[in-house]
Amino acid sequence: GGEVVVAISQPAEQYRGVVIFCPGIHGGVGPCRQPGSNFDTNALFPTVAQRLLPHGVLSCRVCWSAMKPSMDEAVRGTMHAVMHAVHLVRKALASDATVPVCFVGHSLGGAVVLAAAAMARALLRR
Repeated sequence: GGEVVVAISQPAEQYRGVVIFCPGIHGGVGPCRQPGSNFDTNALFPTVAQRLLPHGVLSCRVCWSAMKPSMDEAVRGTMHAVMHAVHLVRKALASDATVPVCFVGHSLGGAVVLAAAAMARALLRR
């Protein structure tokens, strides 16, 4: 296995929610990256994350450090990102308010976000 790396984009003020981006099996920045690269600031996930900032949305872009992570590794790493992001938003709001979380996945990331969303729903209700 490998580790999961998370790139966080935080709005300057007025937090309104969280979006979690999970890539395909190759990790990296998700779809629309330059062929042959694993990092591209103009790929879809980094571009959308930047466009959400003015709307108060904190973005977490999950990246697998090793290609082909197990489903358990990917979901576990994604859940760590979810819990950290929600904590950051609640801290910024100085409240335990419900924080809307949107999950976006590409390929393997699609399966990961389905599993993570179900887990997050149960965990965040506590």
